Amino acid sequence: MGPVGPAGAPGPTGAVGLTFQGAYASTTNYAAGDGVMFGGAGYVSLEAGNHGNTPDQSPSAWSLFAAAGTDGAPGATGATGPPGPIGNTGPAGATGAAGSPGPQGPQGSPGVNYRGNYSSTANYGLADAVSFDGSTYVSLVAFNVGNTPNQSPDWAVLVAQGPQGATGATGATGPQGAPGTAGAIGATGPAGPPVTFLGEWLIGAAYAEGDAVSYAGASYIALTGNAGREPDVSPVYWGLLAAAGAPGAIGPQGATGQEGPTGYAGPTGATGATGPAGPTGPAGVNWRGGYSGNAVYGLADAVSYDGGSYLSITVGNMGNEPDMSPSQWGLLASAGAAGAPGATGPDGLPGPQGATGVAGAAGPAGPAGLNFRGAWGSGPSYAVDDSVTFAGSTYVATAANAAVEPDQNASVWALLAAAGAAGPNGPSGASGAAATVQVGTVTTGAPGTSAEVVNAGTSSAAILNFTLPRGAAGAAGGGGSTPSGGAGLGSMVHQVSYAAIYYAVNNPNQSATEDASVLTWVPNGCTATELQVFSQQGGSITVTLRVGTPGAMADSSLSCQAATGQTCTATGSVSVAAGEFVDLSVAHADSVAQGVWTALSCQ
Repeated sequence: MGPVGPAGAPGPTGAVGLTFQGAYASTTNYAAGDGVMFGGAGYVSLEAGNHGNTPDQSPSAWSLFAAAGTDGAPGATGATGPPGPIGNTGPAGATGAAGSPGPQGPQGSPGVNYRGNYSSTANYGLADAVSFDGSTYVSLVAFNVGNTPNQSPDWAVLVAQGPQGATGATGATGPQGAPGTAGAIGATGPAGPPVTFLGEWLIGAAYAEGDAVSYAGASYIALTGNAGREPDVSPVYWGLLAAAGAPGAIGPQGATGQEGPTGYAGPTGATGATGPAGPTGPAGVNWRGGYSGNAVYGLADAVSYDGGSYLSITVGNMGNEPDMSPSQWGLLASAGAAGAPGATGPDGLPGPQGATGVAGAAGPAGPAGLNFRGAWGSGPSYAVDDSVTFAGSTYVATAANAAVEPDQNASVWALLAAAGAAGPNGPSGASGAAATVQVGTVTTGAPGTSAEVVNAGTSSAAILNFTLPRGAAGAAGGGGSTPSGGAGLGSMVHQVSYAAIYYAVNNPNQSATEDASVLTWVPNGCTATELQVFSQQGGSITVTLRVGTPGAMADSSLSCQAATGQTCTATGSVSVAAGEFVDLSVAHADSVAQGVWTALSCQ
């Protein structure tokens, strides 16, 4: 075997390693080198702050690194699993408040008042009903006296007399009785007047001698002409023809007749007078969320404070703690009793950075490191040693510049790694399930080594293990200047309403309390110089940067008010110490969630 040849020259620096973030989400803010799955394919982010750019439609923001495989044949349907256990029945909800009484309905029509057989002496009212001559009539007027129902327009037929029934069969002839003894013939009496039967006696009718009427079950004959003389108390004018017989035995109940027609609707009653207007109700409460010492509260503004709820009873109420200012705040609801201990929450955020140790001896100055800025853009300003990707190649800035394309000015940009030629097409994959890619291990290699990606899986189920080299320590930098506006700590959009007060500066989290979900840790510290806000809220809102540690956050001087559809900017110099946290508070938001964009610059 011959001697080992000399080592070859180092190859060009490889592309930035990929950090796999799972399935693509439009709400996530991706960094350069983040990898995602979308539509069955794998993509890698080409820029920092990559938010809302759909991978298959944004070639300047995303690069395809694994195309989607063809769909495999549908698998057989799995057996249906057994039904899960029935969950516990939840507690019954509280009974809702009783609704207010509905308005009184209109008065119904009066019903028919049945008075039995018609009597000419009775005084009938409106809607009184009587039986007369086999039919039923209803009175159409009040004070209806002496008007025969079948002859007067003051009565209307309710139920007409039915047709005469069929003649019953003739009963058997009884035995003939023995002839009685003939009585003596009496003397012939004088001839009486001719009799004319006129039916029921009427108080308003005029009668002539010989007219016969029925009254109270008996029959009478007029002895002389008269009018208005009641037959049973006027023996001078009326003679008894036939007294009323004793009541007969009750006969068998007849068959039920057909139901009569519905009676006439009575007249609608007059509309009652309108009642007096009720007293004006009290003014409603304007809920403002958690109490803030910097907010100005008006009359009837309500806040939550230390577990209770308070109502402002003055205008221009500012800086008065609700539980210690009874002349400015009234208690709406006191804090409830402490609930049962909840389940153990997730691990908290890392604690603040410890005290700086004793400085060690200064090591030898290493070569300047590279600051990877993602895909080149014409807007940002670039400093020496900033590196970018452009047209598939990687460049490093050798001089500070802005809007200079890397491939057109070799005095400003140096080529680090040229774009590789396109490889040959691989063989067609076998039909089957779509390929999958997942991140395996990520380890740090020694300084100066090359980045390495090894597939520990298969071609259809890749498991990528990454080895990323540690960068050599850079030389201490001089006191250079930072472009106006500073480095952005966070740019985010939130759906803001009064249901939440605190908002994260670099993620969509929001909360009614200042908990860990909205705090952003600043491990190296910075100086906040500018806060910008664009609001679509329904009214003017106030956005304030808060700085401190969990449980001890405080408002800073970076605060501005933005009206609907307008922007506001606050500038200054707010120091954020190493290990402190930041978030944003929003005051005066209404109940409708609307977009609010914020951008914070921190040097």
